Amino acid sequence: MTADIIHLDKARDGRLRRTYGITVEDYDRMLHEQNGVCAGCGWKPGPGQRRLAVEHNHKTHKVRGLVCWKCNQAIKKLRDSSDIAYNLYLFLKRSGD
Repeated sequence: MTADIIHLDKARDGRLRRTYGITVEDYDRMLHEQNGVCAGCGWKPGPGQRRLAVEHNHKTHKVRGLVCWKCNQAIKKLRDSSDIAYNLYLFLKRSGD
């Protein structure tokens, strides 16, 4: 491993620890448990694409899983509310998807 890669890995690990209270190893374990795909839509990032985001409860800071950028934005727009998500699900089902 080159010095630049080691530096980036340490910086990423520090950012994950500070922001979410997890390590790179925790992230990699979650990614493995999710079969490398978004917990929301199942999208799998390819080489050179953005990593899955760490999705967390903004009140409790509990990490829920890894999601793609679009699912992360959708959760944000739903205001972290499973009730709103469920109501929208019912709406889409009634309207025929």
